[in-house]
Amino acid sequence: MKKNKGKVLTLVVRLAALLSIMGFAHGLRNVRLSMPPAVVRNSEIVIVCHYDLEDDHLYTVKWYRGGREFFRYTPMEDPPVKVFPIHGLHLDKNKSNAHQVVLRHVTPAISGRYSCEVSADAPSFHTALVSGDMDVVDPPKTPPSIKGIKARYRVGEILNVTCASQPSRPPANLTWVINDQLADPSYVTHYPPKSVPGKEKWETEEMRRMTSKAGLNFVVHSEHFVESTSGGGRKLKIRCTANVHGLYWKTNEKSVEEERPKLYGVSPQAVEIGEEGIRSGVPYYLGGGRGHYDVVVEEDDSMEMERRGNDVIAEEGGGHRRDMEALDEAGREDGYHGDGRRRHGTKDASSGSLGPPIATLFFTLISLIVSIR
Repeated sequence: MKKNKGKVLTLVVRLAALLSIMGFAHGLRNVRLSMPPAVVRNSEIVIVCHYDLEDDHLYTVKWYRGGREFFRYTPMEDPPVKVFPIHGLHLDKNKSNAHQVVLRHVTPAISGRYSCEVSADAPSFHTALVSGDMDVVDPPKTPPSIKGIKARYRVGEILNVTCASQPSRPPANLTWVINDQLADPSYVTHYPPKSVPGKEKWETEEMRRMTSKAGLNFVVHSEHFVESTSGGGRKLKIRCTANVHGLYWKTNEKSVEEERPKLYGVSPQAVEIGEEGIRSGVPYYLGGGRGHYDVVVEEDDSMEMERRGNDVIAEEGGGHRRDMEALDEAGREDGYHGDGRRRHGTKDASSGSLGPPIATLFFTLISLIVSIR
């Protein structure tokens, strides 16, 4: 007889469940949980348990973190609220009720799975359990930093920099952007996060804050430099962004200039004026007395010129040597050179008169002494 009653009860329960699934039975349904997947440390959060009792009455609502109950609401009891303390979990009892719980001053210690269990009273006695995960974010104290960058880069040079984010929980996700475009993954290196021990002795490894680091390494090409909208030549812009669950979003941006090759020892070209018009020449400094000229010297295969700052050394080649002092002397006397073409140059502003070169004076004195003898 007892076995028959047990079979009948089991059959009734299964039939009620089947009817509930098919929609023929009324009672507890549409149970769901509304909670943020991540929240910032020390903030206040509200977790809502939604349900529809239809024709049933509420028997109780229980809240769990992990497998431990921390709050219960039973409307037919007095008082209807019961709180079961959990270390690190601060419940606002006055704001918690049959549909929600409010947590204050949240810390990483209470991250984890939260569950709401709703039970209906007679006649259905239905019970439903829904769960969700929540992570408490402990963001970095400062924006990310970029290290190893220079003010200027040449085309063909390697740009090798690192971006580091201060300790956070969980570790920040770092991304590199070059000229407003996501960097090629082959340029980026992500290093393993490093944990930083906290002050709390009860802190577990999962609760520890961790640093993040990512490197950016690539060969700089001409197309990496773009014209700056504010002027100042072509620039390359890089940006590192640190993101933690979308709740923390900080960036650090750097702009570098293009370094162009420098031509050492080159001064502005002089101009030669002749019967055929104006054409450019190569200026050389010729030492003189108290003044000097920047004179155009025509190229000659028999002579090699080596520039030393503003001076020119003429080396003998092809069997003859050009007399630089004579050239300077001719230029000083009347502004003409050899073939009657005028040379255009600049006079030393510090000199009131040109005067003969020291070398010419020296040789003149030697000639006079020899002739007297």
